[in-house]
Amino acid sequence: MPFRTQLARHTFSTLLSVVAAVLCFVIALQLILASARHELQRNGQETLATFDAIFGEIQSVTDALNRLGYADCNRDNLLAMRRAVFNANYIKGIGFFQDGQLVCATSSGRLKTPLTEPKPDYQDAQGNQFWLRSRIMLFRDDSTPRYAFIAQRGRYNVVLELQERIAQALRNERDWELIFQGQKPVHMAGMEGLFGAGELGQKQLTNTRFSACSSQYPQYCLALRQSSQAVLEQNSYLMVVAFIFSLIVGAATSIGQSLYRDYRSSIRVRLRQGLRHQGFYWLLQPVVDMASGKVIGAEALARFADDIGPLSPDQFIDRLRELELAWPFTVQMLNRTLTELEACTELPAGFKVSFNIYPHLLATGAIRELMALPVIKASRFKLVFEVTEDEELDKAQAQANLHYLRQQGIGLAVDDFGTGYANLGQLIKMDCDLLKIDRSFVTDMEEHSVRSSLIPQIVSIARQLNVQLVAEGVENERQYQALRKLGVDYAQGWLFGKPMTLGELVVLLEQQAAAA
Repeated sequence: MPFRTQLARHTFSTLLSVVAAVLCFVIALQLILASARHELQRNGQETLATFDAIFGEIQSVTDALNRLGYADCNRDNLLAMRRAVFNANYIKGIGFFQDGQLVCATSSGRLKTPLTEPKPDYQDAQGNQFWLRSRIMLFRDDSTPRYAFIAQRGRYNVVLELQERIAQALRNERDWELIFQGQKPVHMAGMEGLFGAGELGQKQLTNTRFSACSSQYPQYCLALRQSSQAVLEQNSYLMVVAFIFSLIVGAATSIGQSLYRDYRSSIRVRLRQGLRHQGFYWLLQPVVDMASGKVIGAEALARFADDIGPLSPDQFIDRLRELELAWPFTVQMLNRTLTELEACTELPAGFKVSFNIYPHLLATGAIRELMALPVIKASRFKLVFEVTEDEELDKAQAQANLHYLRQQGIGLAVDDFGTGYANLGQLIKMDCDLLKIDRSFVTDMEEHSVRSSLIPQIVSIARQLNVQLVAEGVENERQYQALRKLGVDYAQGWLFGKPMTLGELVVLLEQQAAAA
């Protein structure tokens, strides 16, 4: 194999392995990011559910206390407030207002001096007031500055750590913002301005995003954002696994290509060995005269088998040409088949024997060397060379060789007509004797397909060119009778006999003679 070809194949193999590894790694990254997007959506919904629970508790606790109807901070009122804090999940403290001033709280009891709350940060449509970050005192004489979220409904306010609760619900490290959408948005907690990003709710290359509003309190909305870098850092172990798996895929791709090359190489070796050690053999398929129903010839069909096993014609016919073995194969086919046929005295003189010839050989001087073979020069049979439709036949050398073969008494047949390159002009230049209708047209006859409707056109072309027709692949009596009515001259197929050995062909001819 030329060095450049080897280098090109090696480069392609390496590139394909790299592409497979990279593609696998990219897919793994996309799966990780897709999982992160799904997790973000789920976590966002769970956090909104937590928010609903927090605000639901604020509403239920304050409503219950307001219904008690206490007008001042007496012992019973303070006990009820402390009992509510004890039973609450989120509320840390409760205060009671009288005449617009805070007069007592669960943490400090009755205040010596009532406190006037500053102006709230926002107020909802029901008149409830909210302070986002209000300084509180948990115990008497507590000098440590503490801040919390305060909500006031009626005569009571409640204290809770809203931001901490939301952050706790989110679990993973990610940017977030909680807002109240009143006449204008109010930032409540998290990263201020995240809702103004505009692209929330969209998937981006660098970030994973989520935004939604509470189903129970639709004026409250949550936005989340997590960078792809953070996702990948959190899933670093999966990244390592994906990288290792990608390397394995790349290696597997390389091994697969190597095995495939070995497979191709093994066929190459087997074909070369087969030519040297008679791995090829030929069977004969009868050709029948449509008018009389008698066998008037046979087509030699190549087969291959060695100690490894058989190869179908589809596996070796084109491969022989690729390996530049078409010529020795053709010579061996003619020598061995005609030698065996000539030794068979049961076959009459003039019996038609067809051989498939590679079209490209007709465009070279090698075809004339065939006519110098003793088995051809001394043959008593009517030899027919079949060629498939091919652009090689357009070459001047091919046309000259076809004319030469006709002068030498060799019949010419166009095989698989209707499936390839040939046109009417080429057929005229070829000056062939036979057109072989491809089996696909015959198979489609019973289905009345468009392809089968072309058979009458092929018959018309044959009549114009004054050539005879052979139908391939005839498998039942219905096809046989239909083709016969159309005026097809000859046929071959399983209806008349599968490809068979010479001995089986002789038996068939003897049975035919006995029946006559």
